[in-house]
Amino acid sequence: MQLVSGMSLPAYWVSNYVADIIKSYIPITLIVALSYLFSCDYPGCTTLFFMLPLALVPFTYVTSFLFKSETSSQITTLFFHFCVAGIIGPMGFFLQGVP
Repeated sequence: MQLVSGMSLPAYWVSNYVADIIKSYIPITLIVALSYLFSCDYPGCTTLFFMLPLALVPFTYVTSFLFKSETSSQITTLFFHFCVAGIIGPMGFFLQGVP
């Protein structure tokens, strides 16, 4: 549809990338604000939260080309993100107690 209307492919991908980054920073900003509000400030977590979309969005774009259907790509990518977040996320809390 974009090619038929005359939109260039780089403009399409850049606009989608910027929109995805902006949409991901909305909940991240809320999470960081709530963590400061409730005094749950862990060193480095704010930086990690704000750098996460810069890695996550391109990773999702690249892995989406490995699938033939959009549905299987979305389900597999979301499952992978949940598994990684479920393994790596709690590690931060365990490592906080290590001197």
